[in-house]
Amino acid sequence: MAIGKSKNLVKLAFENSIHMPNIKIRVLRKLVRIILIKYFKLYRWLVLVMKKKLLHKLIPLFIKKSNIESHFKIQELSFLSNKYTENNYLFLNDFIDKENYEKLKLNFPSNKVYFKLKNDPTKFYYWGFEYHFNKNYLDSDKVLIDCFPELKSYYNFLMSNSFFKQIGYLLNKDGFVSEYKIISLNCTLAFEKSFLIPHKDTSYLNDETNLGVKSQIHNIIHFIDGNNTDVVNSGGTSLYLDNEFKKIVDKPKSLKNTAIIYNTKADYFHGFNFMKKNMYRKAIGIQIEQILTPSNK
Repeated sequence: MAIGKSKNLVKLAFENSIHMPNIKIRVLRKLVRIILIKYFKLYRWLVLVMKKKLLHKLIPLFIKKSNIESHFKIQELSFLSNKYTENNYLFLNDFIDKENYEKLKLNFPSNKVYFKLKNDPTKFYYWGFEYHFNKNYLDSDKVLIDCFPELKSYYNFLMSNSFFKQIGYLLNKDGFVSEYKIISLNCTLAFEKSFLIPHKDTSYLNDETNLGVKSQIHNIIHFIDGNNTDVVNSGGTSLYLDNEFKKIVDKPKSLKNTAIIYNTKADYFHGFNFMKKNMYRKAIGIQIEQILTPSNK
């Protein structure tokens, strides 16, 4: 869930999602708005049903599956631990090893047919291959991911002790024993008009698990590919001090094998502005829970 949204941007996001033209005549504008709302609501519902009930079940029947277990490795992070603790975020270049990145980029699904458009104008881009720790894969995503062996192998790596050990060099805290688990994984596609409103996650409000053990949530956005000529307007998720894109803290330098990792307790907003024509972005979202237990227990 997202908190701290700008009311002004929420309104703009809604109009962007229905492709609202700039009409000055009030009565005509209201009429066109009603027509567009009804049209896109029906159209997107039909597309979603067709994908979930038909295409996502048929596609795996026509794609040859193979099992691949690539040995992914993320960059050395231990020397950045103090910087992350101080700033609560990092932008990382060359997030995974080059050889496996090139394979992952080639195998990353690029067609919208594999994805679902979120029914939320403030998070207006395509989501797919969604894994949640308490539900496993959503809808037909468990079957669809078998069609993309390198992507499935990367997901397996992200849920492995090998990844937790490597990311632990960055996140481990003195005086605590850390236990990690993946909260969610997802792939996203973003194109012209895609948008993510600046917001904070609801975990910003809470740092305790149900058992009273200290818990922190860390989000990673691994940029797989995108238009590097204009990173900010190509879906480059950035950090801000405000909720209207006015006070930028930091931004990615590239959208090819880079990553942003941030502690959701940090007092930053994150998002990307309305994407411009000919822009695109492919990314993988990784949400990690770090459960901290005092080491003297």
